[in-house]
Amino acid sequence: MKQYNSISLKNPFYEISLDTILLGIYFFVLPFDFIGSEFGSITKLIALLPVGFTLLCNVIRNMKINMYLLIIFVLYYVLNYASVLRAPIPLWAEGRASTLILNYLMIIICTSVPKTQKEVLFLEKSLIFSVVWIMFFALFSSVTSENGRMFLATENYIQDPNYMCGFLIFPILYFINKLMVKKNIFVSVLAILLMLYLIFQTGSRGGLLALLVAIFAYLMTTKSNNMSARVTVLLMISFIILIAVMLFMPDEIMQRYNLSYTLNDGAAGRFDIWRDLWKRYHDFDFWQKWFGFGAANVRLASTYHKVAHNLWLETLIELGIFGFVGLILIHSYFIIKSWKSKDKLYFATLIGYEVMAMSMSLYTYKPMFAIFLMINLVRFEHDDKPERLQQPGAFYGVY
Repeated sequence: MKQYNSISLKNPFYEISLDTILLGIYFFVLPFDFIGSEFGSITKLIALLPVGFTLLCNVIRNMKINMYLLIIFVLYYVLNYASVLRAPIPLWAEGRASTLILNYLMIIICTSVPKTQKEVLFLEKSLIFSVVWIMFFALFSSVTSENGRMFLATENYIQDPNYMCGFLIFPILYFINKLMVKKNIFVSVLAILLMLYLIFQTGSRGGLLALLVAIFAYLMTTKSNNMSARVTVLLMISFIILIAVMLFMPDEIMQRYNLSYTLNDGAAGRFDIWRDLWKRYHDFDFWQKWFGFGAANVRLASTYHKVAHNLWLETLIELGIFGFVGLILIHSYFIIKSWKSKDKLYFATLIGYEVMAMSMSLYTYKPMFAIFLMINLVRFEHDDKPERLQQPGAFYGVY
């Protein structure tokens, strides 16, 4: 199969195209997404580099566009942009539409040029090493709330602790994979322990649940010739979690993970918001039920003037049944495509994000869009060995 990468930087270790390097840089600085500038977030600005370079340095006729994905992206974008006409605050709807199109263009363009397996591994490592920034912020630039929760922060910006957890799902699963194949055991255990500690420190119940479901999905769907290896990994992870909980977590954090605490505070008020929005949807007129209240305007539909903290309910309120179905098509595409892989790393990570989406509004959540991009980038070969464990040389592309 012909390779269409236009520029390669060759050295004894890598043969990686420059557009892949730029995309890897974007993945590496992904945790900076909460830090803004007068032109938008830092990651948004950096995202322009791989997108622009791919367009400039690859002949359009050599780019392989996934037409099915392009069509459903366009339809969903049109629904968002058309909602400007009926949204109480059109500017909010326009902002949502512009953010969506930038993310969708990045997925379509950056996956239109096939990658070698070495490049795919490079991009995975970029996502893994981005955790370094999370740890840096946690050590040197974090604040603690009155109830003990940790927030990553700079002078002017604060990262949502629930969202922060999502950056760690893929890296944790990656190191679990290392444990399953008995490689770098000490480093893997240490890395998992540190990342679990950060997740517990955030006090994010939704983030922890998403991680646990992702781990379960990965262990249950990954092929293993030795069932005892899977059981051993599960016991090891349970032991690591137990150590993190018993030795390091303060009582005010641990009480958040108590079921009675969640029931008493209604999942931080989410239960009341969901009931209110569901009632509001039933009161919508015919056109609102099918086309919604207006993108990014759910706060004005809610009695509590808050986001829905549920991607699916928020979509139903803002874009109606048509938007709800469109979002299902998008997520179903990536779930099905990742399921076809023998290696279920992306599939399990995405399942974790779907769990997060049940308690968070993940419209333009960059870690999830990064996994979308990787899923659409990788050509899933039906062999017995996970891609990241094969020898370099296999070819991966869009189709």
